Amino acid sequence: MALTQVRAIQSQRAVARLRGRAEYVLRCRRQAQRVQREETRVAGLQVSEVLVHASAVPVLGIPPAALTVTGYQMMSRTCGCGQVTTAPAPAGVTGGPVCYGPDVTDAATLLASTDVIGAGRAADLMGALLKAPVSAGFVSRCLVRSTRR
Repeated sequence: MALTQVRAIQSQRAVARLRGRAEYVLRCRRQAQRVQREETRVAGLQVSEVLVHASAVPVLGIPPAALTVTGYQMMSRTCGCGQVTTAPAPAGVTGGPVCYGPDVTDAATLLASTDVIGAGRAADLMGALLKAPVSAGFVSRCLVRSTRR
């Protein structure tokens, strides 16, 4: 996936999150502007309407970051002639026995491709902000892969 595609997908996701937040804020405002009618007796007089306003304060936050682990079982079978056949890995699964998925590689590529911070600092940010401890070599490799696309 090209870096421009990654950024386009990220901006679409950001727009969707903002729409959801805007709808929540509008719901809170509608609830706050709703007037409740109550029958109340004040000093022996019947008051038919008392304006009661509710106020709501939306609190925006960031959900905690966490890596999700997806395990794939690569089945292998030995033929009668001795040939061993192993199932192919799913798309996006590369490398050795453990690899990072496309979301982690895209985030590392995005952080390091801004030319403001180096690969080492991008790796530090991946660990600190996204709870995805990666090495500077991994980030460098992500940059190399992104230029090949």
